[in-house]
Amino acid sequence: MSPSGKGSHPHAARRHPGCRNSSRAAPSFRRDSRADAIVSGDASSLDHVGALLEAAVLDASECQLDANRIEVVLPGGAVHGLDRDQLLALPGGIDDVSARFPKRSGSAARVSALFDTLKLPANGQAVVVAGDGFAAEPVALDILREGVLLHSLEGEPLPAKLGGPFRLLIPEDASEEAVSCANVKGVAKIVVREG
Repeated sequence: MSPSGKGSHPHAARRHPGCRNSSRAAPSFRRDSRADAIVSGDASSLDHVGALLEAAVLDASECQLDANRIEVVLPGGAVHGLDRDQLLALPGGIDDVSARFPKRSGSAARVSALFDTLKLPANGQAVVVAGDGFAAEPVALDILREGVLLHSLEGEPLPAKLGGPFRLLIPEDASEEAVSCANVKGVAKIVVREG
């Protein structure tokens, strides 16, 4: 035992190592992610927990994200990738979001236009996933339709320091309850689930 009273088992202080051998990959977890294990009795259980963590590490190909595209994953598994130009071409684009989102600026596509183009159902839910591994709680599609995908600032791609290349903003009045994905930086995927 260590002076703190915690075991000194080899897996006891391990952090999930994330992606390996990839310099341009998204992390497989958020920087605040961790795994805690409470073990009583036989410390060999930690070996099992350690093996599970090792098995959860994504390889380099699984970690790759195209920073210039958003993937919309439909029920059934079909994937539609969209880049900034495709978002710019959607009908009803917003030249400056500051009227609707006073602390933000830039051009955006309406999520409703994106969903209409993809012919998504009115009912259902979606999970918004950011490039840093954040995954929001499922949100109803009708609430998500009220949002915008910020993609440009002064005619250029939205910089990462401002949440780019794509940032989801949902107005406060879209739902009576707080929405977990009301402001997601670096959106990489929107995973749509049936009702």
